[in-house]
Amino acid sequence: MNVYTFRPHSRRFIALCEAGEFGQAAELLDRHDYVVSDRNNTGETPLQWLAIEGHIDGVRLLLARGADANTADHHGDTVLSDACSLALVEIAELLLRHGADPRWTHRHNKETALHAAARCSTPDPRIVDVMHEAGAYLNARTHLDETPLDACVLTNNTTIARRLLERGADVNLGGECFGPPLHHAASDDKLAMIDLLIDFGASIELLSGEDETPLMAAVRHRQWAAAARLLARGANPETRNSAGKVAADFVTFPEDHEVWQSMLRASIPPSPV
Repeated sequence: MNVYTFRPHSRRFIALCEAGEFGQAAELLDRHDYVVSDRNNTGETPLQWLAIEGHIDGVRLLLARGADANTADHHGDTVLSDACSLALVEIAELLLRHGADPRWTHRHNKETALHAAARCSTPDPRIVDVMHEAGAYLNARTHLDETPLDACVLTNNTTIARRLLERGADVNLGGECFGPPLHHAASDDKLAMIDLLIDFGASIELLSGEDETPLMAAVRHRQWAAAARLLARGANPETRNSAGKVAADFVTFPEDHEVWQSMLRASIPPSPV
């Protein structure tokens, strides 16, 4: 973001809001109403700038003066998607009350604000509540067929994933690129995510579009911690895919065969005496 490419009165308005001088900021809008819809060199408006900075009173002032809650910058991001990506719950609520579209999709990649929330490094599950109650689709897909839950698996965001699942996101819904969420997690040793997905009903023997169970995916990608966790959670190493293969058939390196056999032995409970 570059505040210096706003016009002078817009820069002054932003500075006043950042300083908490909202009376003076309102007076400036009275004299220079273009500030409400001004843009910098990347297409951001003062509304988007203040929202990203977390200045809710400045956001409130601009919305009251008619700022468009759905305007997008040159990258295609809206104020709402930015608020969700930063877990700015109160600002997201304010934007929704002023007409922000909870079902907005990015014009290029078709991501939604919930996809943005899934990529937040400081997640707040309330953002899912706010968006879902406003009408956001929990299972919306991007141009790569990625759902918000898929995005959570990619970023290992169990906080947002849990709330999506609690709200009713489809735990087994998979696309062509990522496959079902459990397969995705198993392919990357994401143990906490594996447990979460299974706890919410993910099918542990589901065959993906690549004709693999989650265990097969873990073995093929040499993700041995994931394979061990799946076995501990009840995955059957003898399940066959449509080609008649079992998980052992996905061991590709000679040195991995003993790893796999040791894992199987460890997963078999001892016989009763």
